[in-house]
Amino acid sequence: MKSYDNPQYRSYYLGLVDFGAGGAANSIPVPAWATGARLLGASVNGLTEAFTADTTGAHLLIGTAGDPDKFFDGVFGVVSLTDSADVNGATNAGKEIHCGYDGDAGAALTQLEVTMAAPTGGTPGGIGLLEVSVAWY
Repeated sequence: MKSYDNPQYRSYYLGLVDFGAGGAANSIPVPAWATGARLLGASVNGLTEAFTADTTGAHLLIGTAGDPDKFFDGVFGVVSLTDSADVNGATNAGKEIHCGYDGDAGAALTQLEVTMAAPTGGTPGGIGLLEVSVAWY
């Protein structure tokens, strides 16, 4: 039985994402049996374009349609083509998510919204394979 102390870990591979363009979005459906979750982290691998961060780095936001960073706001700094990166400076990482009422306006949560925001300053860049890890219970 899944519980807070015995979660089911899942990694979601969201494909090749162009952070430099910004605005890309995906969603992660909440399993029907889940009552809660914790976001474990995010990483980008297989870069085809280096990440820039002249003023600010690319942001990865995870939340709801009405509150895009409700559960997670992380920043990717400068990442070269030969590297991979875990998200840095994440706020709310590990925060407990209640599937019954953490949706917009207190509604049940049916999916996590994953949004990418472009880095700012200079020429925005950053394309890589995005992975998000969640512990469901």
